[in-house]
Amino acid sequence: RGEWNGGRGQGRGRGRGSGRGQGGRNAGEEDQPEIRRLGFKALEELCDKEASEMAITLSSSAGLRALLEEPEMGHNMVQLLCRVLSKAIGSRSDRRIVQHLAGAVKDSGFIRTILPHYVAGMMSDHIPARRAQYPEHLDNIVSLLSDVVSIFPASSVQVAAMLVALLKAAINSLRASGVDVHERTEKNLEKIQELATHLQEKARDGTLRSDNYTFLTPDEDAPPGEGDFRTMTIYPSPEEIHQEQKPFLRPNVTSCSYPSIQLYLDTHFRLLREDFVRPLREGIQQLLQSYQEQTLAQGPLRKKRFDDIRVYFDTRLLVPLCAPSGTAFKVCFDPRPLKFVRWQNSKRLLYGSLVCMSRDNFESFLFATVSDRDPAELSKGVVQLSFCRESRPALAEVQASHSFLMVETTAYFEAYRHVLEGLQEMQEEDLPFQRYIVECQTEL
Repeated sequence: RGEWNGGRGQGRGRGRGSGRGQGGRNAGEEDQPEIRRLGFKALEELCDKEASEMAITLSSSAGLRALLEEPEMGHNMVQLLCRVLSKAIGSRSDRRIVQHLAGAVKDSGFIRTILPHYVAGMMSDHIPARRAQYPEHLDNIVSLLSDVVSIFPASSVQVAAMLVALLKAAINSLRASGVDVHERTEKNLEKIQELATHLQEKARDGTLRSDNYTFLTPDEDAPPGEGDFRTMTIYPSPEEIHQEQKPFLRPNVTSCSYPSIQLYLDTHFRLLREDFVRPLREGIQQLLQSYQEQTLAQGPLRKKRFDDIRVYFDTRLLVPLCAPSGTAFKVCFDPRPLKFVRWQNSKRLLYGSLVCMSRDNFESFLFATVSDRDPAELSKGVVQLSFCRESRPALAEVQASHSFLMVETTAYFEAYRHVLEGLQEMQEEDLPFQRYIVECQTEL
């Protein structure tokens, strides 16, 4: 019966495809190539390949999307597809390819309709041979679901919560009938449930944003290319501002202990850093989008308000100054768009605020913090800035005639900077209360 169901999935796909190809097309569709779904044999051949090769092949296959939108699918096809997808997406060899593949899965009818129906069917399946194979298939499903929800936490949380409930019921049903389910599978499912609960709480609070980050589980290693948090620069790089790939984050663990102090410090450093980098990144991207719609010379752009940044036009470096923190620069900007700002009470350009200056649409930029503010000078468009260590070498090439676009993030950087530096300098043995906040011990 199991083989017959799998064969039925293949037969329907070929029959409908053949019908459309011969006589089912409209006259206007004659020049459009038919997209044929991936077949059972093609997926079987993929199983013998390396995970990275599988990911590349699947991500470039239009036939995969056609398969994922099949309204019905036999047991064997569901099992094989889950096996192939979990291996391919779990490869993490190329972040962009894996994200593209996971995105195709999370938006598909397969994960929203076919897979829930398949899992629910486990509980009413009384064929011993097939029930004995379910533990392996459950492991593949949980692995696939874990990767999808970690890569697209916001848009996949609902389907993840639904599948978690079905999977837990299926595991209980199988165990009650004497089928041994892997302990690893159940532990991984609990991690998905914790993450889904965390995301649902953020959704209820209104703090769950779009898929602009990727979660790692607490005990998961950072992917290749992600450096040690102790050596990461606090200031974002141009690649981070323009990146299409999402930054990697681990969720804050609140219901169990952390695997290590190192992971505790790494988790909170990355979350805190993203908290101030995100407004700057999204604000600059919004500003660049406005550039495409209208030029700087037009008035409306100068009057436009942005959600996460404040913009200052025609910014120029005037003279270097000696300041208690080292060399600072007196900088001027165009005050005309800000003539109604009451600088005495304004939150603009507060001491310690982070500004980013660029002359090339933020392909490169300089970072600085406000080292002194005088309301009278600010009303004239003059402020004192101290440039960060990474930006100082580029100052040698700046001329008085160079005009910059300067943006200020609404996140108050000074409050973040000292905490981030403290987390980087913290030694594991010096972390206070680690027995309680890392190991979650309850005894005093």
